[in-house]
Amino acid sequence: MNGLQQITFRFKSEFEVRYLPQVPDVGDLVSHDRELWLVAFVAPNGIGMTVVCELPRGDGRRVQRVA
Repeated sequence: MNGLQQITFRFKSEFEVRYLPQVPDVGDLVSHDRELWLVAFVAPNGIGMTVVCELPRGDGRRVQRVA
C-alpha cells in the first residue's frame, strides 16, 4: 500500500486496524473514540505492528508527539 504499514491498535478490549506511514512511538498520543490514548507498548505481530494503548493517568509524563 504505497508506503503504508498495517498497524493494529489495542485500546483495552477493543482493537482497531489502521494503515499509516509510520508506527507511533511509546509515549505518543493517538485518538480513539473521541479520547486521546497513550502508546504504552509497540511490537511486531507477524503481519504488521501492534500498538497497545492506555488512557493517560495525568501523572505529568511528557508526551512526545500526537500521532
